[in-house]
Amino acid sequence: MRPISLVDSGGIPITEAENGEPMTPVSEAPIDATLYGEPMTLVASGGVPMVLVNDDLSPYLGVSFLPVDVSDQDSLIDVGGLDYDFKTADTDWVIQRRTPDENLLRFEVQEGFRAPFDEINDRPQIRSEIGGRENLSGEIWIALDVQLPDVSGLLASGTTMICQMKAREAVDKPDPGAPIFRIDALGQGLTISTSGTATDPAPVPFLETVTRLISYPMQAGVWDRLLVRLVPDPSNAELDVWRNGEQILSLTGIPMGYVGYDYRSRFGLYADQEIGSLVSYHANILTGSDLSGLISNPPTLPSLYTLGSRNEADNLYAGWEPLTGLEGALLKWWSADDSASLDLDTGAVTAWRDQVTGASLEQATADARPLLSADAFTGSPCLVFDGTDDFLNAESIFDLPSGSDACEIWAVVDQESLSTDAANRTLFAYGGTGFNFRRVQKSILSTENRVRGQVGDGAAVLAVYSGDVFFGREIVGVRVSPSTSFCRLGYGAESSVAAVPATGTTRTRVGCSTSTTPADFWSGKIRHILVTEPLSVDQRPPFLAWLAKQV
Repeated sequence: MRPISLVDSGGIPITEAENGEPMTPVSEAPIDATLYGEPMTLVASGGVPMVLVNDDLSPYLGVSFLPVDVSDQDSLIDVGGLDYDFKTADTDWVIQRRTPDENLLRFEVQEGFRAPFDEINDRPQIRSEIGGRENLSGEIWIALDVQLPDVSGLLASGTTMICQMKAREAVDKPDPGAPIFRIDALGQGLTISTSGTATDPAPVPFLETVTRLISYPMQAGVWDRLLVRLVPDPSNAELDVWRNGEQILSLTGIPMGYVGYDYRSRFGLYADQEIGSLVSYHANILTGSDLSGLISNPPTLPSLYTLGSRNEADNLYAGWEPLTGLEGALLKWWSADDSASLDLDTGAVTAWRDQVTGASLEQATADARPLLSADAFTGSPCLVFDGTDDFLNAESIFDLPSGSDACEIWAVVDQESLSTDAANRTLFAYGGTGFNFRRVQKSILSTENRVRGQVGDGAAVLAVYSGDVFFGREIVGVRVSPSTSFCRLGYGAESSVAAVPATGTTRTRVGCSTSTTPADFWSGKIRHILVTEPLSVDQRPPFLAWLAKQV
């Protein structure tokens, strides 16, 4: 890699002071840096702080990995002798949730909240406090597997996320000072900063000079592994950063304070301005004296845990489709795209067979048959249900999971009922007729249409609702496990409810409930319904990307 020096035209090392203060030198020696092996451009106009940028660096699509097995929601990882206990800060503004199967931590900053600065703990973030008893002046390694939200609409000072390491707790001050090291997501870019003082180690390093070292594009909604090597020194620290196995930054001669007594690290999200809702995911958070083995062992598979945009999905997994991609895990797939799977009578559907085993859903009554449209779903075929009496039925659940066995139900639909329609609208259901079915509906919650996933436990029906409004063309997902059921809509986060299924074996229906007398008729269009076994960490990303192309 070709080195460059972070110096201005006068040869003075460049730093970025806090709060827009003038650039000041931090050491006599120039700072040597490389970024992807290419010369960078130093930008300074109109008082804008100088940062390293690379106009040719295109967003990278991220990678997958084998997630850490998290035993519970309160603790994560024991590496290098350091125990990380994750706990929620003293506030109601943060949701900490481990997403099942993938064993990920989900961090959320909710709509309209901000972080006050009246005391250390009062910020919306997940934080880890680690009691140290000596200055750590040797190598410190940090590895992070993260998926970032889209924060492109936020001000540059609006969020700090991913990771920061504070030098030590302040006993007599409201804040322990600027972090000696931090990784921030600002807009659609990533910044890496360090701070330190000439008198470090001080009791509380409160007036550090902050050096912003790098700014480069990141893509929201995809996985990245960030590997960091730190060698703290107040005036001559070393910093190396790898992203997905490729070194992107190598610096010496930068200011970085020592990590001292009762230091703390923070991971997750917090904000110092009012913002909309943000969500990020972490799978691995590792620290130790040597994680260099991860450099040559990066993950290799493209991965999207959350659904990306349509354009992102179009560029991923070209040619992938469920029959081959989910072989062994795909139980049923009713698809309007396959004309051979449909029997018609003057445009009305009399039978709809799935792609896996030919399981047939039928309707003998002419007035209760949904219509087939060749192009009503943005130019693609779909079944159209009138919301009055249309449905398809089988007096069997075929080989769908019963009892407490797990499954996932996914659908690509167009939900046409307005929020003034108080009726429940069932798009898919199977099982028994009472408290022993699995059902996916449109239902009203807080005056708005939501996805409602329902699971009967034999004595009651447990429901979980999507957080987002359900209207128009959408992807719907309901996952059922032996102890918990989950619901998601489109690109949103999952909601969950504790439920132990006791699913019966009476019938399967599309377009209405499984009750003896059909009810809760679907109003809208259905393009795909798929039922799978629980998907693996490798199966889920291409499947979600495929779904994104179907809307």
